[in-house]
Amino acid sequence: AHRRSKLSVRVRFAEALEVAWPGFPQHQVAYSVEWKPSQVVEDGSTPISHFTGTSDTQVLVGPIPQGSAIQMRVVTKFPAPLPNRSDAKVFGPWKDVKMRKRILAELEDDPEVRLDPFGQVRGGCPASGCWSYVGNTLPVGEDQDERRGEDEDSEDEEAVNAARTYANVQASPSMVKCKRCGRSYADHRRGPESTLDLAKY
Repeated sequence: AHRRSKLSVRVRFAEALEVAWPGFPQHQVAYSVEWKPSQVVEDGSTPISHFTGTSDTQVLVGPIPQGSAIQMRVVTKFPAPLPNRSDAKVFGPWKDVKMRKRILAELEDDPEVRLDPFGQVRGGCPASGCWSYVGNTLPVGEDQDERRGEDEDSEDEEAVNAARTYANVQASPSMVKCKRCGRSYADHRRGPESTLDLAKY
């Protein structure tokens, strides 16, 4: 059970992670990915956990602050076999992850960054909370020093998954994803308005 709950990072974005795990395909279960900051809160209290629920064994998790260090795990819920019984939960191992991808500050206001594959300006994404679309033409910085302490075996797999994602763009433009939040460009509103601006309407 522990092995089937082992989480791996498939693709990294600046403020989101696409993660996957083997799961339990022979059972009707519900999954949730829990993540929390690795650092101890200043007042000594327990860091707040965030949850993303899914019925699949792959999910996009975010928003996660750029440059942060977090811990993640998969929680699997097996429904109770009888009405008077409690659901059973399987907790996967914690995985240490560092958000290495960064959007350079000087490029945030560059209008070219916000263009989708068809040249349409895209703004905020209400679904993810992403404040502004970031196109795939933008080079995203990566903190090499922050690789230490992570699972080095996953680096090659991440590179392959990312390359596969962007290669498929040639055949299906709808697969173009925002480099900030990982969601499709189509989930971002047409026009330059950020998520904060959209909230005014």
